[in-house]
Amino acid sequence: RPDLFRVLLDDAGTIPPIQKEQAQEILRGEFPELGERFIVVHYRTADYNDLAGTSHSLASFLDFLIERTGMHVVFVSLSYLSSNDDRVAANEVVSSMRNRGAAHVVSRECEPQLTKAIIGLATFAVGVSHHFALFSLTMGIPTLCLYKNQYYLHKFSGLTNLFGHPNWLVRLEDLNTSTVIDRALDMINQSSR
Repeated sequence: RPDLFRVLLDDAGTIPPIQKEQAQEILRGEFPELGERFIVVHYRTADYNDLAGTSHSLASFLDFLIERTGMHVVFVSLSYLSSNDDRVAANEVVSSMRNRGAAHVVSRECEPQLTKAIIGLATFAVGVSHHFALFSLTMGIPTLCLYKNQYYLHKFSGLTNLFGHPNWLVRLEDLNTSTVIDRALDMINQSSR
């Protein structure tokens, strides 16, 4: 929603995505088996987000969504630092999944414009990062924002309230509850993609 950009304090919301067709071509080149509808995920473990040891919980949640919807999962990265490469954390989640054949990690280092375009192609988003949520929400993608500490609760509360979806905020410990699973399935079913 462009009218919201003027109140955002983070210019990441205004980064333009590359052309949709370019992003589709890149995704199809890396994952030819990917269908039109997919779930995009961002996962990172770092000292500041308290997510170490939570990959199994996310893996179980994603397995359930794959089995219920038939959609594949695509992990995108925002950090490629050797000390904090999101692809390492994503591969940790995938290695814990039953449905590894339906889970894909974008291997290339992507510019923010490409990452935002890939997110914009998804049906549903699940993530643990403020910038991932900002990208997906500005692209109009229903987004489940996962948090484990007060810092991220505060950041995600502001975003989800700003976009009019305060119930899209979920404590990681509650991820595999029937309430959250039902909410995610509703978000997927109501998605326009």
